[in-house]
Amino acid sequence: MAAHAKRIEIVAEDRPVLEKWAGARATERRLVDRARIVLMAGEGSSASEIAEHVGCSLLTVKTWRSRYERDRLDGLRDLPKTGRPLLFGQDVRARLIALACTRPPDTPEGVRRERWTHRELAEQVGMSESQAHEILRGADVRPHLTEYWVMSELGPDFDAQAAEVCGLYLDPPTNAIVVSIDEKTSIAARQPARPDRQPKPGRPARRDSEYIRNGTTNLFAALQVHCGTVAGMTAPTRNQWDFIAFLDQLETEIAAGQQVIAVLDNLSTHKTQAVQAWLDERPALADGVHAQARVLAQPGRDLLLDPDAPAAQTRSVHRPRGPRDADARLRRASQPHRPTVRLDMHRQSARRMRQTTNRTDH
Repeated sequence: MAAHAKRIEIVAEDRPVLEKWAGARATERRLVDRARIVLMAGEGSSASEIAEHVGCSLLTVKTWRSRYERDRLDGLRDLPKTGRPLLFGQDVRARLIALACTRPPDTPEGVRRERWTHRELAEQVGMSESQAHEILRGADVRPHLTEYWVMSELGPDFDAQAAEVCGLYLDPPTNAIVVSIDEKTSIAARQPARPDRQPKPGRPARRDSEYIRNGTTNLFAALQVHCGTVAGMTAPTRNQWDFIAFLDQLETEIAAGQQVIAVLDNLSTHKTQAVQAWLDERPALADGVHAQARVLAQPGRDLLLDPDAPAAQTRSVHRPRGPRDADARLRRASQPHRPTVRLDMHRQSARRMRQTTNRTDH
């Protein structure tokens, strides 16, 4: 006759922790198995069923089941290991940790160094490298790792602005197009050194790893949020005049008779007087070909948003010309026409690849 299964009581506040441990992928395997043992024991499973399901012995199941009954979650962790006492006191450990949290000195040649090695730290305090590594690991100090971060200064109106943008994405106005605009700078313009080899039965397509450098280029792109269409333009520079040229292109490509609402970041080239003049006085906006989209470029604003602003009188915007501008015009005249890149998020990946290759070739 089979033995009666022993059922243990799991405390309510322990169950979420046990379920998290049992389903975690980054947690050490032995803790995952112990949590699964306790959860199955709480459901009334026998020791043999638990051992078969978890893949351990009956003694292991009984050990951790009893440890949880006696010590709850603390009982599932390893006990302190026995052995000889610590060789270094708290003052030496504190000096090691403090040293690991500072920048190492420059090299004799004056080159700046960014981080310590465990060997150097151990030599500084007089211990072995393995002991220094173990002490720092116990203090959760990792001098060999570097995490990058960025801090954005959010203005007092950030919540309202974010809610406004999210509202446009979720529920745009009737007969309106929401366009998200951004730039990608310093893109390497690479050209394949040799033509690709087409696939054959039993062999995939092959591409040479070598390429020809053609400098860098900048990509201006505008995503129509609700249909997935992307309009793009490449330019050798990224300044206010390139941005205005891209706005000219968008004006001609977006269908007439629709309201345009543009969303973009607070880059300085988006807020110049020339860009503001373009938005205020563009003839197409005044003639009703497109509804007006104005820049709210006050300090701290991160939106281009104001579709209800009144239209301005029709007037062309001319860039001031000078000696440098004449040289720039000659350079632009000698350059090939900047191609328009149009992508569709719903097209096949092969067509995307061909368009991307054509864009980088230019």
